[in-house]
Amino acid sequence: MPADPSQRIAVSALPRKIADQAMIRSLRTTDHAMRVVAALDPLTDRVWSDPYTKQNGSRVFYRRDPDRPGWLFGSLLVEWLLDTAPPPQATFDESVPRHIVDAYHARMGARAQPEGPNQRPGHLILCEGEKRVHIHYDATGRIHERSGYLGPGPHGDDDPYYVDPSSPNERGPLSLLCRADLDEHGHEPAEFAAFIAAMRPITDVRLYIPAPIPGGAMRAGCRAIQGYNRASGSGTFIAPAAGWIVADGVNGDALAWGATFEQANDAFDELMRGGVPSPPPPTKEPTEEEIAKLMASSAVPPRATNDDDVTRITIPPTLIMIRPPRDMAWPTLTPETVPRVAFPVPERPTLPARFAAAGFTRVVQYLEDDARTAHHAYLRHEPGGGWTLVGEAIADHVDLTTLDAVFSKALRSNERDLVEMWGQTDRHPDYKWTVVRFKHDPAAGGLSRGGYSMGPQRAEVWEHATVSAGVSHCARR
Repeated sequence: MPADPSQRIAVSALPRKIADQAMIRSLRTTDHAMRVVAALDPLTDRVWSDPYTKQNGSRVFYRRDPDRPGWLFGSLLVEWLLDTAPPPQATFDESVPRHIVDAYHARMGARAQPEGPNQRPGHLILCEGEKRVHIHYDATGRIHERSGYLGPGPHGDDDPYYVDPSSPNERGPLSLLCRADLDEHGHEPAEFAAFIAAMRPITDVRLYIPAPIPGGAMRAGCRAIQGYNRASGSGTFIAPAAGWIVADGVNGDALAWGATFEQANDAFDELMRGGVPSPPPPTKEPTEEEIAKLMASSAVPPRATNDDDVTRITIPPTLIMIRPPRDMAWPTLTPETVPRVAFPVPERPTLPARFAAAGFTRVVQYLEDDARTAHHAYLRHEPGGGWTLVGEAIADHVDLTTLDAVFSKALRSNERDLVEMWGQTDRHPDYKWTVVRFKHDPAAGGLSRGGYSMGPQRAEVWEHATVSAGVSHCARR
C-alpha cells in the first residue's frame, strides 16, 4: 500500500466488481472457456496457436507483433490446460458469517450450474507478460479458484483497479479488465476472444517460429537466452554495445548483434548462410533393464563406523522421468526455417580500475528469461581453473584485499561441515569442485556466507552470473 493512498492511479474504466464479473461470467464453466479458446482460432491475424501442447484439447496461444510481420511476442497470451487437478479450495470455519461465505462462492462462480457437454477440470491462464490471471475449474466444470492482480489497497468492489507508481514491482491488472465496454453479465465467446486477442504482452523478446518445433515457442526463447548467457560467461560472444541480439531457437549457439532489431536480423541472415544449427538428437526413453541397472549403480551402500553414537541413514536413489506433452520431430532446417529469438541487450558497465588491478578481466552479462532484467558481475579466473564473480550491485562494499582470505576460510569451514555431517570428507569422492556464495551483510561489516554447493564438474560462470548482488567463488576441492 502506498504511504498516501491518494497517490494511487485508477487504470480501469469500470469498478472492479463489474470487470471481474464480466470475465468470470464469460468463462464461468469449462465449457464456456473451451468455446472462448476455440473462438481464438479464426483470429489468425492477431494470434498464433502453438501445436506443441498436450493432445487432449489443451491449447497455447501467442500474440502476433503487429509491427513486425511474422514475429510473435515472446510471452504467452493464453495457456489452456485441460484435465489438471485444481489446487485446494479456500475453506471457512464456523466463525465466518454465512453471507460472506455465500458472497465468496458467488464471486468465484462455484455454485453456478454447469452448462454444456465439456465439463472437466482445467486451468486457464491469461497473460500480458508478468501480469496474469489464473482460473481453475474442478471436475464438474465449475470455477474452483480465481487468482490475479488486486492492486494497492484499500480497495472495494465499487473501486476501479489502481496501480501504485511508487512501487518498483507494480504490474497492474490485465488490460482486458480495464476496458470500458465490459458487460457484467458476460460476453459471447467470439466477443470475449476478441478482447483477449487485443491484449499486448509486456515483453521485449520476439519469436520467429516458421514451423512447429519440439519444446514449442517458449522453449525456443529459453534456449536462445541461455545460449547468450553461456557465450557471455565463457567470453565466446560479447555484444559490442547496447542493441539487439538475434539467436537461434534450436540450441542458442548462433548469435548475431546489431544496433537495431533490423540490423541484428540481417546479421543473423548472413550467419545462417554459413550453415544452420543442428537439432539435438532425440531423447531415447530408457528400457526397464536400463532403469534397473541405473538404480543399482547409483545405490550408496551403508558404511560401517566405529562411532556407535552415530546412526547412518542411506537414502535410496530416485529416478525422475519427465515426458514431453507430445512427440514431435524437428523440421528440416534451412536459413529460412530456423526458429529465431530476438531480444535487446543493454550496455555493459566498464570494469572498475581497482577490480582490473586485482586480476579481474571482464564484465559478465546475464539476462533473465524475459530479457527485461540484466545482471552484471566482474569475473576473475583463478589458478587451477576456478573463478570468482563479484556482483556489480555490491562491488563498492567488497574489500578486494581480504577477498582471498574470506574464500579460504569459507572453503575450510565447508570441509569441517562435511566431517560433522558425514563423519568423513570423502562421502562423495567424485565431487571435485565447490562453489561458495556470499551476500553483503551491513550488520556484519562485510560479506557473510550464503551457502555452498559441490559437484563432479566445474560450475559454469553463466550459471552463477545472477549474483549481481553477491559474490560467488568456484574452486577445486
